[in-house]
Amino acid sequence: MLWPADRSLAVLTQAGVGVTVPHLRDLADRWVAAGAVPRAPAWQEAHALAGHMINDWPGDGGGPVHQDADSPAAGMLAALTRLGDTDSIVAFLSRVTAAGAALFRRDNPAIVMALRLFPPGAAADLLERVITGNAPKRFAACADLLSKVSAALPSVRPADLSEAAATLVAALPANATPRDWTWRGETVDAGFVSDLLIALGAIDQGLADRAVTHILAHPKCYDPDSILVPAARDRLRGTGVAGQPVVTRLRAACLAHLSTRIALPLAPPADWRRPNAVGCGCKHCTGLSRFLADPAQRVWVFRAVAADRNHVEGAIMTANCDVNMETDQHGRPYSLICTKNQASYERRVKQREQDLADAESLQALN
Repeated sequence: MLWPADRSLAVLTQAGVGVTVPHLRDLADRWVAAGAVPRAPAWQEAHALAGHMINDWPGDGGGPVHQDADSPAAGMLAALTRLGDTDSIVAFLSRVTAAGAALFRRDNPAIVMALRLFPPGAAADLLERVITGNAPKRFAACADLLSKVSAALPSVRPADLSEAAATLVAALPANATPRDWTWRGETVDAGFVSDLLIALGAIDQGLADRAVTHILAHPKCYDPDSILVPAARDRLRGTGVAGQPVVTRLRAACLAHLSTRIALPLAPPADWRRPNAVGCGCKHCTGLSRFLADPAQRVWVFRAVAADRNHVEGAIMTANCDVNMETDQHGRPYSLICTKNQASYERRVKQREQDLADAESLQALN
């Protein structure tokens, strides 16, 4: 059976991006090997195939990809960049990437290379489309992309990137905790905060200051200990970055947070009284709570059937009580032996050591 050329490409597209992206890259390699003659038959075939692929691009971005593998979007853009097919790049970034179907951090180097083919104004316009379409759900990838573009495309003026930057700042997460975003492949982490502030610092100090105000106002989303201190301590310390006003402001906020905790009294417990909020009011957990609040009782033997022992064990672990547990299998039913410890105090000691080291590291940057 013979198919017209355009029909055969349409049929090939039905096999999915796992087949068409490698084929497109092969066409680009063959075209370059043949001398890269503009509009040669191999180029025309690749261009036509790209059009079919863009029209049929899957809404999930091409499906799951191994962390170390190239994504379909990155492979597509790499092939189009090799071909110099700016029309197809515009179509892909505008109709696929900007639609939220294909933007992940792993794609950003390929996007930056593709944008190099365009005049500064056109590159900035494409970037704004991509960020506008993705900022609410792909904020970390957008921050990384904005940072990479501002560093790798010096011909693009900061003023040309201000609209994209403002869109990203307006879409910054506020109420979610970091773990709420993991299902989307996004993470509110130190890398995101540093990428954001480095990019904004190079584009618009006013936007950068607005971003820091937002970040500091939402500590549940931007945890000082796991996100802000590591960002200020490790990532925002480079030449030309550590002295920026917004970075100085973030560092001061981190130092204030650490200083407040360092100033708290630190001493081992004076008796065996421990925090006794266990989150359950059943009779067994009420007994546990009384044990925890007793300043003289160190050990509590809870003799009960397995289901009740398991329930109390779960309550202890959920509340992170200062209690070691051991099951005594002598007699029936078995007994849960609960012995108080100093775990909370030991955690505070470790935290104090870390706080002092972090404060010293941050102060050295001032």
